[in-house]
Amino acid sequence: MARLIEKNRKSNVLTPSQLRCLSKIPTINITTGCFHNCIYCYTKGYSQYPGDDKVILFSNTADKLSEELARKRKKPQAVYFCPSCDPFQPIPQILDQTYKTVEILLKIGIGVQFVTKAIVPDNFITLFAEYSNLVCAQVGLTCVDDNIRKIFEPRTARVCEKLSTLQKLAEIGVTTGARADPLIFGVMDSDESMSDLFSTISEAGVKETAIGYLFLRPAIRKSLERNIKDKQLLYKLLEPYSDGT
Repeated sequence: MARLIEKNRKSNVLTPSQLRCLSKIPTINITTGCFHNCIYCYTKGYSQYPGDDKVILFSNTADKLSEELARKRKKPQAVYFCPSCDPFQPIPQILDQTYKTVEILLKIGIGVQFVTKAIVPDNFITLFAEYSNLVCAQVGLTCVDDNIRKIFEPRTARVCEKLSTLQKLAEIGVTTGARADPLIFGVMDSDESMSDLFSTISEAGVKETAIGYLFLRPAIRKSLERNIKDKQLLYKLLEPYSDGT
């Protein structure tokens, strides 16, 4: 388990993302590093990634955001949480900072968008219900087999917990979708697996799914090789990438 390090943020809270899909919306990272430590996470290749053994929490995020917004003439329509971590990592200090930060935004009419592979706690559900028109949520779910989930993201919420979160968010009127990202070719994308995934998501009351495939950056390859003990599975996963396609 990684250790938590708390520090004050010196740079701006609202920052542009390097990801093209988030180029038009400011983003907030509550932490650098993530307790979920998914073995395929693209942030492992970032220069600011602190390593698998530590997570840095910016414990002044909410206070600094308030000061930052007070200076802005034109406030953003919405903010995205979090390009480089999960905003709902199951650590009390992280959840507390996420709640305070999200509450500030919603109370002044700024929308909140997020993706998570964790359980969204009940106090957030209550808050989101009050501002459901301002919240857009995605829950990461790549398969309905917990044995596969444990290999690639062992510290995330169980499949049943993710489905419960999807259902709760949909029921309170939040714009809610599933996020099957990253799918792994030959491991998660059989017709049967995808059919099971889509039907299970639909039964939770959600009708939209975003999909992306694993992009094998060097840091991700090293993480897979280090963490996947089943060598046959590792070969099956890496072989399709061997010719660079």
